Amino acid sequence: MKSLFEYTRMFANYEIQFQADPPDVPLHEDQIIGLYRIVQELLNNAYKHSNADQVCLSLLSQGDEIHFTYADDGVGMDRELLEGSFQHMGIAGIEKRVLSLEGKVEFHTSPQQGFRVGIQFQRIWFRGEKNGSLINR
Repeated sequence: MKSLFEYTRMFANYEIQFQADPPDVPLHEDQIIGLYRIVQELLNNAYKHSNADQVCLSLLSQGDEIHFTYADDGVGMDRELLEGSFQHMGIAGIEKRVLSLEGKVEFHTSPQQGFRVGIQFQRIWFRGEKNGSLINR
């Protein structure tokens, strides 16, 4: 994701802050790809629609759960009035990606209050090959 942020900063009209705690949150390959595509869509939406000055993203590990958050200080939107346009803004695609990760997603927005997304999904555990103990990936 760091390379995505560096690339986006070359063209974006907003500042990007990213926090991962711990810095190397272990994810399964499918989760990495899914989360990367979600972040890509959110940054694209911020560039095209939000007029944000600041975009903040975080990735946290809490026990068996992974929590990802996105927040911008942009123009936001009236979700009820624009529900039909969500299909065109990639929101439906984000929802589908989160569901494919067997996760949950929440969108929070209102006019002049920015746009926020909260995503959580389960960490994927694997059987260790040597001793049969569970290891995290």
